[in-house]
Amino acid sequence: MKISKIIYLSLFMLLTSLSISVCAEDSADNSETIQTSAIHPLKIIRKMNFPQEVDGVKPFGYYWFTKKNYINADLSRKLGLICSLTVGDNTIFTKPLPKEYDQNLLIEWGKYPGLNIDILRKHGFTGKGAVIAYVDAPIGKSNPDFKKEYADNLIHYVNNTDVDSKMHGLAVLSLLLGKGIGTAPEVELYYYAIATWELDQTRHSEALYQIIEKNKMLEDNKKIRMVGFSDCIDESEKNASVFKKAVKACEKEGIMVWFCDEYGSVSFIPYSNKNCFESLVPEYWWGSKKPGLVCVPCAGRTTSSALDELHYIYWAKGGLSWAMPYVIGLYAIAIEIDPTLTQENLRKLIVDTAYVNDEGLSIVNPVGFVAEVLKKVGRDSEAQVMLNEVKARTKYIYAVINKGNLQKGDLNAIGNRLSQITDAKVLVVDASKFTDSQSILNAIQSDSKNRGGVVAGVELYGVKNFPSSSKIKDLGFHWPVKCVNVLKSPLSLYYFTRDKNYSGDIIEIGQNSVIKYICDSKGYLNISDKALNKKHKKIKTKQ
Repeated sequence: MKISKIIYLSLFMLLTSLSISVCAEDSADNSETIQTSAIHPLKIIRKMNFPQEVDGVKPFGYYWFTKKNYINADLSRKLGLICSLTVGDNTIFTKPLPKEYDQNLLIEWGKYPGLNIDILRKHGFTGKGAVIAYVDAPIGKSNPDFKKEYADNLIHYVNNTDVDSKMHGLAVLSLLLGKGIGTAPEVELYYYAIATWELDQTRHSEALYQIIEKNKMLEDNKKIRMVGFSDCIDESEKNASVFKKAVKACEKEGIMVWFCDEYGSVSFIPYSNKNCFESLVPEYWWGSKKPGLVCVPCAGRTTSSALDELHYIYWAKGGLSWAMPYVIGLYAIAIEIDPTLTQENLRKLIVDTAYVNDEGLSIVNPVGFVAEVLKKVGRDSEAQVMLNEVKARTKYIYAVINKGNLQKGDLNAIGNRLSQITDAKVLVVDASKFTDSQSILNAIQSDSKNRGGVVAGVELYGVKNFPSSSKIKDLGFHWPVKCVNVLKSPLSLYYFTRDKNYSGDIIEIGQNSVIKYICDSKGYLNISDKALNKKHKKIKTKQ
């Protein structure tokens, strides 16, 4: 089933800068600098929108509980709302759904950790050889699905409760070492289950002392190096001071203790390319960037379930609990490569290697992080191979724009369209800086070689007399090229008539048609057009 990814941006507001300013790129010589100086990334800032409640179905609500897994509302025209729901494979919709929504596909899509984790797995960086611990709710190893997702022999389990399982425990376990879900599926794990629901941090400290005692019995090369909590020292809970003492006792024994409040929370845009950093946005409850804080994908993820009648849960709304297992899996890989790394070393590395988006939001960069660890132990060639693979799979779409042939309404519509691309990075080409189409093609070719990625397409806006697709191929350029016509009304074309010599795909969009396509009746997009408005005033367009 082919699903158009751009429609799922109904969950988000898009703030887009469509300025065509000159921004020089690093180049081999001056002529190449002149060619590529008119090419720069489209600045996109995406924020979560909050869909309107419909017939009791609340945005970002949980609909996987056994007694609350029936949704009886008519959501056939409410794609934004339905994509905001946390659902399980037992969730039942009693009425027709939007044709673009596929519940099973969404759950499968959510399993992949994203951000090029598959490249780490391909090269054998799975946490194998590292020994760590985790403290959380009971995981329910009696669940028949347990062995399907986990290497049971790698988990040493101590249940300090009289309860078999809780949702939270198995969820964090799957995000750490689930075969298809976790960041470190082959790490050796000591799991200590505690009654987290009692809100008494004595339970946390007791588990830490158990870990200290266990470590005394383990061989030197099998000792527990770190322990993770999807929690933190919380003064609002009982006996926080006791917990602090236990943490210090662990650190004295050389065991790192990690808490989830060191990180921020971001969400994948539903059905987007998970290896594209631009497909991540802050969760609506989290807010915007915070200096020195690295954000981790906590929503748009799927975890295992501890219920017999439910196998997996897709989380449209996550939380910092899901950050810790993701990151400690990367730390486990790091200490397997370099056992001398300290907690402060790891803290610095995760920040220094983070990807920073247009908004200044720092996002965890798994391959960049592991590559830096490899470089520090002299394994530069291995690091470079992985970095090159990330670079080679990065996709770019070049939007060739001639503002001289466009009006303000055209630019708004173009901004909307380009903002909806979630499987490639958009690069704006200022066509007015070139004398002919051949120069534009040469500049794109030069720029793409420098970047080292894949040209997923070239889109033309307000560009006249461009060669046909067949001529472009004859010149040695093998990119999919589309002419995009922006219509002010169904009867008038602002620019670029249908050239009979142009045989490429032609897409027509109206000033409001894109918005009508991706938004619910109450949805809206904010477009910030810095090129036309010196004060950067936001232009609100409603359906």
